[in-house]
Amino acid sequence: MIAAQLYTVRDRLHDRRQLVEVLGRLREIGYEGVEVASLGPDAADHFSEELTRAGLKACAAHESLERLTADLSAVAGRCRAWGCKYVVIPSVPQPYHSAAGFRRFAQEAAEIARQLSTHGLGLAYHNHNFELER
Repeated sequence: MIAAQLYTVRDRLHDRRQLVEVLGRLREIGYEGVEVASLGPDAADHFSEELTRAGLKACAAHESLERLTADLSAVAGRCRAWGCKYVVIPSVPQPYHSAAGFRRFAQEAAEIARQLSTHGLGLAYHNHNFELER
């Protein structure tokens, strides 16, 4: 499946009207799916319905480490309702930006992955260049 990363159109995802336009246009130009990110509250409330209406599928959704830690079950439920197979942590918070912090993140992410697997979901991480700097 070729999917569009919705973060690239985040400025146009604030409400349902914009969501309908964006999803319709993505389908029109040939996308089959989306990677969910940066939905405004109104758009999020109608996402499942409008995704189906546009004939698209959600392959993954970006969810913060904080949200996953606070309420993994809610995140998993939302992602499964959207048809996602993966949850993506888009970045690590600043306190993790050290060798020890990245090790801690790896341990926490492994536990999150284990918990998500019980919901039928995989975990991915969206890496950045700063993580490879010395």
